[in-house]
Amino acid sequence: MIVSITELLAQLRLEPEDYPVDSPQTQHLTLLVDAAVGWVNHYTGIEWTEENVTPNIKIAILLMVDHLHKNSAATAPVDLKEIPFGVKAHADIEKQDFV
Repeated sequence: MIVSITELLAQLRLEPEDYPVDSPQTQHLTLLVDAAVGWVNHYTGIEWTEENVTPNIKIAILLMVDHLHKNSAATAPVDLKEIPFGVKAHADIEKQDFV
């Protein structure tokens, strides 16, 4: 996984004891990471992996997961057109470097 659960819990300010390994809560976070990585991959046109991930892309993924996590409790669907500025800003840095 590009972003570890430990990094994710720290970024989201969640208590590790509330997210035991293989719990539904942890699986939910893993799905959010997968969605965030998919969005960043599509946005940049680059397939990011553990081997080629950069600090900016990691930040973009963490910010995207934070956005999705905050909205996952909402009753309305998440509008992926309203991506936080920081996600695009960090992804754009890497997108330009690869063009």
